[in-house]
Amino acid sequence: MLGERIVEVDSQPAEAAEALDDPDAREYRAKYQMYWTEFLNKVRLEEKQRIPKAGTSTNLYFQMPRGSEGWVSAYLAQSKGRAGVYLTFQRGKVGDELFASLEKDKGAIDDALGLPVTWEKLADGRQRVISMKHFSGDLLTDSRTQSQRWLVDATQRFISVFRPRIEALLREAM
Repeated sequence: MLGERIVEVDSQPAEAAEALDDPDAREYRAKYQMYWTEFLNKVRLEEKQRIPKAGTSTNLYFQMPRGSEGWVSAYLAQSKGRAGVYLTFQRGKVGDELFASLEKDKGAIDDALGLPVTWEKLADGRQRVISMKHFSGDLLTDSRTQSQRWLVDATQRFISVFRPRIEALLREAM
């Protein structure tokens, strides 16, 4: 699911509508929605940062400045017992150029983030900066408080460090 954007739509395909009636699927979505609602109630960001609605699955996406084609995602990888935050861009010229420009300032960005991060260029052409942390037990129950606390902090750091840099790079490009 990494690199995909959540897009709200007015109607859903028949298969998706059928899935909405599945009690297990409803319970799954409700658990994630509650987790992300609690998470969003704790996040403190600049007023200009658009806050997404609480998601019903593993990722929550915060759009970066208009024109950047980028976003910060907070995610839960339940089967791997980890939570993470990453910055990525759509594949293409804009995202490639912004990532390359940010990468030139990698040392200062890593210091500003204050978290262990990895700068990745994936085989499918996607590029991202990612930080992850492992937790014991189920992330939605056993490690709920700890994983939310870490995700709130990491998400705030990613947005406060990357957003102004991306805005500056976009201004320079104009």
